[in-house]
Amino acid sequence: MSSFPFFLAFPLWLSLILHCTSVSQPTTPAPAPPGPTNVTKILEKAGQYTVFLRLLLITQAGDQINTQLNNSDQGITVFAPTDNAFSGMKSGALNSLSDQQKVELVQFHIVPMFLSTSQFQTVSNPLRTQAGETAYYKFPLNITTSGNQVNISTGVIDTTVANTIYTDGSLAVYQVDKVLLPMSLFGPPAPTPDPVPKNDDKKSEANDSGGDSKDGSASATANASSAWTCIQQWPIPKNVKEVRSFLGFSGYYRCFIKNYATLASPLTDLLRKDSFVWTSQTQDAFIILKEKLSTTPVLNLSNFSMPFTIETSSYPNPDQQKWLSKFLGYDFQIVYRPGKHNQAADALSCVSHFHFLAFSSHTLSFLENLKQSTINCPELQSIILGLTSDPPTHPHHSLKDGIILYKGRMVVPSTSPLCQQLFTEFHDIVTRGHASITRTLHRLSSNFYWKNMRQDAQRYVNNY
Repeated sequence: MSSFPFFLAFPLWLSLILHCTSVSQPTTPAPAPPGPTNVTKILEKAGQYTVFLRLLLITQAGDQINTQLNNSDQGITVFAPTDNAFSGMKSGALNSLSDQQKVELVQFHIVPMFLSTSQFQTVSNPLRTQAGETAYYKFPLNITTSGNQVNISTGVIDTTVANTIYTDGSLAVYQVDKVLLPMSLFGPPAPTPDPVPKNDDKKSEANDSGGDSKDGSASATANASSAWTCIQQWPIPKNVKEVRSFLGFSGYYRCFIKNYATLASPLTDLLRKDSFVWTSQTQDAFIILKEKLSTTPVLNLSNFSMPFTIETSSYPNPDQQKWLSKFLGYDFQIVYRPGKHNQAADALSCVSHFHFLAFSSHTLSFLENLKQSTINCPELQSIILGLTSDPPTHPHHSLKDGIILYKGRMVVPSTSPLCQQLFTEFHDIVTRGHASITRTLHRLSSNFYWKNMRQDAQRYVNNY
């Protein structure tokens, strides 16, 4: 039997090795085209996004993304459906949308902040997109993780992040293999609100709620009644998808429901693979949660015409700091209550060696220092002068209680010692985990602004 010449077999053998090697290479994010970051060019380079690119063009969302990247420190995250994802939609569904609905569909795929893959593990649900309202029948987007897998649920579809197309610390583009269909456009219609009672009935409801019909309390009562009806009429889930939808809704209010995890455990057990069996235990859990959701304190509305008290832990969280600029100019008072008189407070807030810029007396001191620094800063004083004499010259600025806001964020003089104090709070504190430059900057820029903040953050973190 004749042997096959080695000099002919070697090139074939070598080509097979090279072919196998190339197939096994992991997918890496595509580099950006040269020039300023441009999301449409990135998607064009990646391929298989023709339909999404066309939607970005006709809705002008692509230009808006590029503009935001150049004028904001928040960053952008885009979930890009493939052409196959659009092919999987019901025939004619996309063409049946109005121009405004197409805008909302595209905006539902855009998150107005940068999210790395690791940040998906700590993101708060429902995640707000550029489509706006996150209420259940509007545009809720919920993110969960399982190991390295990122799961996305809209209430209509469930999918996962299939691939990272591009990321640079300001823009993240992720591939999804299903179009993210929002509840507002593709979900069941919201229940029709109950008619608002007139005249005497309206006054009666207003009085029952402790308010006055003249200040809008009657309207609030009607909204609460409508929400109560919606919850009470929620149908029994028939599959895992419907269970996940109910848990996503109820979980949003878990902080108002004592022992929520225990009450919901029979339902969460149904989410396991091949575990959907509706039993008396799951029925009881479903009924109890609906009852909890439709009673106080979840549906109890405050009467804003009268003084009221909010009790909270002094333990810091980003929400308290986010509210800081929104409370400026309002008539409120913060009173410290010792731990023994504030049993509901988180026990961690009583640990003496934690010092935070929480919404407390320290925060009030910070605000006073910020006002004084603003007075001492000639540049900011010129902005204040412009706001009072010719507001259109500063369209992105506003003035609240002696503090300048830029696009809703508090402006800090770049030479003020307060910048150092903020870096200490947002980077050094042990519970913050000594964050990276990007994460520290993201936390800071959500609430504050000053010139050259990015460069200052890089310098501070690199020298820490």
